[in-house]
Amino acid sequence: MDEIKHFLFPMRIYTIEAAEFLRKGCCNKMRRDEVAACYKIPESVLVQYESWDFVLKEHQQEKFNYNETDLKRISFIQFMQKMEFDGVWIREHIRRKADGTMSAQDCCRVFRERRKEFLDRIHMLEDKISALDALCYEMKQKN
Repeated sequence: MDEIKHFLFPMRIYTIEAAEFLRKGCCNKMRRDEVAACYKIPESVLVQYESWDFVLKEHQQEKFNYNETDLKRISFIQFMQKMEFDGVWIREHIRRKADGTMSAQDCCRVFRERRKEFLDRIHMLEDKISALDALCYEMKQKN
């Protein structure tokens, strides 16, 4: 069986055909319905993205066509949603990144904070699991 080559956008894997499509610049001509079908992106995400003022200014046209930058941003949006960032934070992050006011250091600081929050939740759950295990052990010892 032939090995299928892939490349990775955050949390999303595309086939080599999609990579070629992006490399050739074909995505510069894609409409919302084509992007949704080709990349399996919910239309609600695309509608929200299209409504952002800074995105509309970049496109400055009545008929919205997606380019590679848009697809990378949308992939990032989906990744950030999975990381439990809210829509306001995601929009602000992408706007600041687009206008150059968000540095990689700023971004990494926020990600480290989110990572710490996840670890704190894990540790809290581990404590609960340990308490359940201890209770079961005690109950077995009494019988």
